[in-house]
Amino acid sequence: MEVTRTQYPIGQGCFHTGHIRWTNNSSSTSDDFHYIYDCGSSDSTAALIDAIAAFRIQTTRIDALFVSHLDADHVNGIDRLLGSVSVGTVYIPYAGSVVPILEILEADAAGALSASLIEAHMDPESWFGRRGVGRIVKVRSSPDAGPLDPEAIRRDDDDPDERPASGSKLPPKAPFDAKIGTKLTGRRGARPQVKKMDSGDMIIANAGHRLLWALVPHVDPAPKERRRAFYQEIRSVLGLASRQHPSADRLAGALRNKGERKHLRNCYEQIVSGGSIRQHNRVSMSLYSGPRDFIKNSLWIGYAAMAHSYVRAGWCLPTVPHDYWHCRQPSVGWIGAGDATLGVQKVRAAWQRSFQPFREQISTLLLPHHGSGRSFHSDVLDWPNLSLCVAAAGDPSQYRHPAFTVVQEVKNRGHVMHQVSQHPQSELREVFKLQR
Repeated sequence: MEVTRTQYPIGQGCFHTGHIRWTNNSSSTSDDFHYIYDCGSSDSTAALIDAIAAFRIQTTRIDALFVSHLDADHVNGIDRLLGSVSVGTVYIPYAGSVVPILEILEADAAGALSASLIEAHMDPESWFGRRGVGRIVKVRSSPDAGPLDPEAIRRDDDDPDERPASGSKLPPKAPFDAKIGTKLTGRRGARPQVKKMDSGDMIIANAGHRLLWALVPHVDPAPKERRRAFYQEIRSVLGLASRQHPSADRLAGALRNKGERKHLRNCYEQIVSGGSIRQHNRVSMSLYSGPRDFIKNSLWIGYAAMAHSYVRAGWCLPTVPHDYWHCRQPSVGWIGAGDATLGVQKVRAAWQRSFQPFREQISTLLLPHHGSGRSFHSDVLDWPNLSLCVAAAGDPSQYRHPAFTVVQEVKNRGHVMHQVSQHPQSELREVFKLQR
């Protein structure tokens, strides 16, 4: 097996790709798997265009696209991406009916709202279907406290179809075979298949092989403050009947009307303390990518972390692309934390719980919210084999990302800190090789 991970230099945003290649020597065949975690940038469109073009040279197919959340700096490159490659399955966060409206009103307050963004939030099936996606998997938000309760996760007061029928049993857990969705691509405009899964469930990239590579999404707990009251207020403003769901068209029309827009803002202020100034606890999807099981005796025969820029003396990060450093690496797992508000204890606890089964495998962490101090807590570094932390942020960053306190904590723990900015020389590529 050979695994290549690339964090592209696109400034404030995220464009992370993974390529998993399994070679069966007995039959001389290979089985490639390509996945992407987010594709967007808020401050360097040119760099994002170049990065997508560079990725397009490698493949015309994406097996799995993971969208952490629908902020522009994480998704505004998806249109261009889907125009040049086919996508089998898109994984998006699902947190009920309230959160998409909160995020739309938040984008409106920030001046970043568009008709396309409204549709992507309110009707993702249609939005992705018109772009040729064959399957959408909605990842349910994690419970914020206590042991995992699948029945509680699958029940949502605003979505009757989410509740199991009386007396019915939930289906047994089974890993997703990520390859299924690749057969569904090609019909732009067709309604994609829609499935749901729980946070912490496994997606297997190479089913049928002895060593299984797992992709594990986790969606932050959804905010609960006055959710039902907020939703009733929204229905009232939009003139909807009880239990009637707002449509993307109706919400867009209300946001174009000055009076209704003001009423919608008032609803937002009521549920979120401080309103648009202090945004609600964001619902974002993190992702683990790595071996399903810990590999004892370090079978990884080669590891290289490559960037043009200097990172840390004594740590093998060659300055020349494609140099390869042979070593024995005990762990090769990766976590991308999206914009998870890991500074909040209940959000952090749920996040740690989902990834606890892979704690020994984790070696690289893409820091939450571009290295923001507000989204960080020292506990997020509590993985025994963690060695490299990455912040995807502009240089210089108008938001002062990564925060000085975050960088210092990473270094105090003895980990390597690397910032992937808009500068080409900051691109980070990790390569792992394994041989049975």
